[in-house]
Amino acid sequence: MHILIVDDVYSNRATLQAMLEKIGHEVTCANDGIEGIAAFESARPDLVIMDVLMPNMDGYDATRVIKQRCGERFVPVVFVTTLTGTDELVRCIEVGGDDFLTRPFDIELLKAKLFALQRMITFYGNLKAHELALAQQNRRLAVEMRIGQNVINKIMRQGITDESCFRHWTLPTGVFSGDMFLAAHNPAGGMNVILGDVTGHGLSAAIGAQPVADVFFSMTQKGFSIGDIAGEINRRIHFALSPEIFCAACLIELDPNMTSAIVWNGGMPDLLVANSETRNIRRIKSSHHALGVVDDEKFNRRPEILAIEPADRMFMCSDGLIEGKNADKQRFGIDRVIQELQGIKDWSTPIDALRRSYFQFLGSASPSDDVTIVEIDCGASCSAETPLISRPKTPSGKPSHWKAEVTLHADSLRLGNPAPIVTNLIMQIQSPFSHRERIFTIVSELVTNAMDHGVLNLSSSLKTSPNGFSTYFERRSEALAALKSGWISISLDHVPEGDQGILTIKIDDSGPGFDVPALMDRFETHSGEAQYSGRGLGLVKKLCRELRFNDKGNSVEAVYHWSK
Repeated sequence: MHILIVDDVYSNRATLQAMLEKIGHEVTCANDGIEGIAAFESARPDLVIMDVLMPNMDGYDATRVIKQRCGERFVPVVFVTTLTGTDELVRCIEVGGDDFLTRPFDIELLKAKLFALQRMITFYGNLKAHELALAQQNRRLAVEMRIGQNVINKIMRQGITDESCFRHWTLPTGVFSGDMFLAAHNPAGGMNVILGDVTGHGLSAAIGAQPVADVFFSMTQKGFSIGDIAGEINRRIHFALSPEIFCAACLIELDPNMTSAIVWNGGMPDLLVANSETRNIRRIKSSHHALGVVDDEKFNRRPEILAIEPADRMFMCSDGLIEGKNADKQRFGIDRVIQELQGIKDWSTPIDALRRSYFQFLGSASPSDDVTIVEIDCGASCSAETPLISRPKTPSGKPSHWKAEVTLHADSLRLGNPAPIVTNLIMQIQSPFSHRERIFTIVSELVTNAMDHGVLNLSSSLKTSPNGFSTYFERRSEALAALKSGWISISLDHVPEGDQGILTIKIDDSGPGFDVPALMDRFETHSGEAQYSGRGLGLVKKLCRELRFNDKGNSVEAVYHWSK
């Protein structure tokens, strides 16, 4: 160590200097307190040995100044004294003294004291380095939290979660929640909903949430199914992010009339469908991996189809609710959620009842994870004439003449609904975006009709009730998975008419056809009644200037006029 000796007696300084240099230390000397302070500033010693009684400035005042000028460093001051009075020793400590030496010096005791003080200096240095590193880490974490919060806030401001059919509550355990609840209208007039729980907190949760939101809104806007949306989110997270980041998620697609719901649940708690009249509760368990866990080849896009009624309420929650533990380490659990819903008397505020039950259960314990509860009122309308999503600018340029044709065979038809791809092709070439929903509806309904009643040869007679509707889609999924042959041909012909355009959509299929007049007559005759089939073609007929089938019913032309 480099040691500073401050003593006004030369013999005392010389004796102590010789001893210290003999045991390997570097020494600087000063005659009094004033010189000692100057030497401390210039030599920056590791330790100071200070006499008490000196002229000009005594050891008390010199020590007080030296301690003030140490800054972040720890420099021990050892007083050399013959004083034995308690008051004098207490004063040495009060001004900053760390130890004492008495004359005459014992070399072994001196070595032991210096060794102990060296350990104190090393410990203090390590402690300060740790404090500085911790402070730097805290500053970095604060920046990351601000970035993460900004990302999450921007994500959560998108969509339409304030619709009348939604009620939701979130309890974050940190600055912001890692849970995300998003909703958006799709081109068909229905609603897509997602409740996701991204692993981690802070910036890592925001990094995981960003691709989920981007894919959800973009693909919903383009009319993709929730199975396709889940598949693309999975691919994006699995490919781009680290294995530690994944997203448990429940996605729901609601039709405009709130008569059916398509559900994909990967890693989230059971979706509960509670009937406010019968108190019956259906549980739709998670049947898939969380998004980002497996690669695209192993990912299962297949959703479940549910029939829903106006009295139904759908409840989604993050695992922070069911995993919440009280002081006795008991879990809140999904069964307790079900019991609470079955006992609800006032269905205007079911989430409030669940929230009260949750806090009552926790008691003095604190939530260990973010909690989100979402209620969807199936008796409220979720439809809209246009989706409330940001839109690109209308393509510029005059209407032009163009044609396009594509034929999809069985292996391609099994991959998913081609309607979004066809619609996007039309948008890219010509039609203004304000007509997207109508064009998507036309293409989607005609493709579905060709697929279901043509290629798959399914009967609409199954869709005579909500339960039959569910059965119909189950059989459709089974038939599509087993499809070995068949085809659908889609032909597009666009002709300009001044600043307007005429789009003819022709769809042929390999099926045997169906009784078109009977179906159209049934739709028109019962147009004011609740139906579960035939509505799609009736809607297409209203949207188009012409709708023509061939005699067999396996070829249809829809003529759509648009203007800017």
